[in-house]
Amino acid sequence: MTQTRRCFTDEFKREAVGLLEASGRPLEHVARELGLQASVLRNWRRVAQGHPPRTRSGAPAVPGTAMPAKPNEQTAEIARPRRELERARQERDILKKPSASSRKHRDEVPLHRGPPGRVSDPAHVLGATRPSETSPPNRPS
Repeated sequence: MTQTRRCFTDEFKREAVGLLEASGRPLEHVARELGLQASVLRNWRRVAQGHPPRTRSGAPAVPGTAMPAKPNEQTAEIARPRRELERARQERDILKKPSASSRKHRDEVPLHRGPPGRVSDPAHVLGATRPSETSPPNRPS
């Protein structure tokens, strides 16, 4: 189950930091009493003291202070979309090629058969007989 992110007013943040400083108790105790994570109250205290706020990774959240990506990381970022594009092109080219079962020319003869109209060995065809050499061939009239 996901939790929605809570939003606190600036006034609440200032009062929480003021309570922390005035009470003299440990930060974890004050945070627990207020129903906060210690890191949240610690970040509010840093901001109140004039420091820039920190993100979850610990880096400053001020724009322009983020570390630039390393050349290896930039190359990897560019290489991934290129690989995906090349794969998509290959898939497209495969789909463009006609399959073996969709021959466009009727005069193509499959390798497992002889020329049309001729049976090389009628023994495998049920009820077929080999024409005798003495009988005249059947010619349509």
